[in-house]
Amino acid sequence: LPADLKGRYIFRLPTEYEWESYAKGGKDSPQSLWDWCQNWYAPAEVFYSENVPEAYPGAEKAVRGGGRQAWVRGCQSPDWITPFIGFRVVMVEK
Repeated sequence: LPADLKGRYIFRLPTEYEWESYAKGGKDSPQSLWDWCQNWYAPAEVFYSENVPEAYPGAEKAVRGGGRQAWVRGCQSPDWITPFIGFRVVMVEK
């Protein structure tokens, strides 16, 4: 980052909700690759409820993509390594 922007932003993985909102907004299309998300995987009824817990306890991280539809969800152990899971970075102002 340019010097005047350093310290003003943090970088993190998107939440599932952010990933899906972005994909459904037509700004990007899901591909055959998966993307890591910041949150732990939660069942769909928890994810799509209005009161999603900030830190849902789980053993696997959420991954999104892997198909042509933005709603495709999956999960993997955080220590899983494969050439088919990547990541996108979210830059947010502190």
